[in-house]
Amino acid sequence: MSLASRTPLEQINECKYLVVRSVEITKGFGLLLIVDEWIPRKAFPENPERDFEPAIAARIRAEISAEVIPHARSFEIVFGHYISYTVSNEMYGKYPSPPEVFIGKLFREFSWSYLLELTRKTTYADDDHPGPERLQHYEVVGQDEIYDVIATERPVLRLLNPKE
Repeated sequence: MSLASRTPLEQINECKYLVVRSVEITKGFGLLLIVDEWIPRKAFPENPERDFEPAIAARIRAEISAEVIPHARSFEIVFGHYISYTVSNEMYGKYPSPPEVFIGKLFREFSWSYLLELTRKTTYADDDHPGPERLQHYEVVGQDEIYDVIATERPVLRLLNPKE
């Protein structure tokens, strides 16, 4: 399947690694994220697997040897209006576990999460306010940081450098 026939959402979730290049608060409580695909150029010369769990070793390898290269994809993610957003150091982030439910790989959409429940309990935002849609939790998993956004509208995703 060609890149042109896949949506930006499908393409961002095909990436192995992402890095958030920029974050901008836009007019009317909007949020703009520019996200780049990271592609490892070469293997790290040492063997992190001997000192770390496999998942952590893979991230260390990628972190040291990855950089944005010319044919990597870049994405724009625009939230027209956000309720809240948080940024976490990915080294301290926990992988979501039940009862949390989400779809997606590096761009996740949660149908239930602890952050959604916290938002409902600590703000005036709920499924009726500010409306018209119910609260949603979106997460962008980057190499260094994890961005969690609570909003009532789906973000608009756009591929910035479409390649055939």
